[in-house]
Amino acid sequence: MARYEGRFLMMNIRNVLIGFIVSAIVVGIAVSCGGGGGGSSGGAPATVIRSASLDGTQAGTGATGTGRGAVVVNPTTMAITGGITFTGLTGNATGAHIHRANGNVAYGLQLAPDSVSGVNATGVLLNNITLSAADYAELLAGTLYFNVHTAMFPLGEIRGQINIQGGVVAGTTPLDNLQEVPASTSPATGHGTVVADAATGAVLIAYIAHTVANANAAHIHTSPSGPGSTGGVILGFPNLQTNVDGAGTNLAYPPVTSPPAAPTALSSTNMANFLANYLYFNVHSNVNNFCAPAANCAAGEIRGNITALQSSGSGY
Repeated sequence: MARYEGRFLMMNIRNVLIGFIVSAIVVGIAVSCGGGGGGSSGGAPATVIRSASLDGTQAGTGATGTGRGAVVVNPTTMAITGGITFTGLTGNATGAHIHRANGNVAYGLQLAPDSVSGVNATGVLLNNITLSAADYAELLAGTLYFNVHTAMFPLGEIRGQINIQGGVVAGTTPLDNLQEVPASTSPATGHGTVVADAATGAVLIAYIAHTVANANAAHIHTSPSGPGSTGGVILGFPNLQTNVDGAGTNLAYPPVTSPPAAPTALSSTNMANFLANYLYFNVHSNVNNFCAPAANCAAGEIRGNITALQSSGSGY
């Protein structure tokens, strides 16, 4: 009976804490949507998150395809991650980039095909990309834009300014063997990114860049009792690409549904867990044997707990 009451008490405490966290972050998002000021008062600068909606109108093509995307920038290191998802183009995308205000390409996105259709519907920023000071200034000014190119529209079929502040929740985190439960001995590492609409739960972009050999699955899972606990899958990444950059980087990402131009939507419960830091990325291998006493790493080889990030209004 005492054990039951203790468990009931812990569940109540957890629910209250989630409620407080959700309320606090929603208020923070509402403030950042206001546009003025923003940023953190003292301490490290707040993470800069900007999102975009892509269409043919902004590209001047009249094309009916659409897309959504976002970037997440550490204002101290200038490290950038993120990407786009898109559908409805006149043909397969031949390229995707972030452009500067003068039209020059600033950074290329790695195109990623759907494993079933073979059509490129996702573009991601791979690891180890750092913004220049000038490009960071353009990001804060809202003059950078995503552009997706096709054979019919080689200059860009759809595009979108990366200038929407607030309204999303993001998580970007490293994955490693020590965060697995129990810890594995894998030498592999990874980095996961997810950005979701705060109101609808629609996922703008989600992917894991990693070095796990023989990966057979990857997901976002829920942590039922907080970081370090193990739970069920809430978002699968069935698209598994190997050595996408010629340097050994593998990609895992969800399918893109049409409509909307987003992989899927997280439920309200999933979003509450996201905001409470009760989600994690996990990459699995049913071949590798770094997960003793298990015969393989089918339950997970590397993992990373997702910490929810909110955007600052100005980036400072």
